[in-house]
Amino acid sequence: MEYIGTTEAAKLTGMHATTIKRWARRNYTTNSQKILKEKTYTGGYRYKINKTFLMENFKTSDRPSSALSRSDNDKNIINAMQDHINTLKEQLSEKDKQIELLIRKK
Repeated sequence: MEYIGTTEAAKLTGMHATTIKRWARRNYTTNSQKILKEKTYTGGYRYKINKTFLMENFKTSDRPSSALSRSDNDKNIINAMQDHINTLKEQLSEKDKQIELLIRKK
């Protein structure tokens, strides 16, 4: 049996890590063979989840169809930022031209 941590489980399912931790905490008592609970040095708990059990409970069809994958979302953010940067560069170029004209008039 392969067990994975909540961070890896979140990446695998596309769900948020907090959602996975909450789900593991709620399902631990009835599925202690499939969800392992380890105490951390800070007094909290770390969950390890059986990968097969996780995938049975978090099928990709459980996610909203409108949800973007992280990489798609990252690409959209990068494109928006690049567009904004290009706009700022154009504005800066225009301001430089205006300053140059003002200097020449003196």
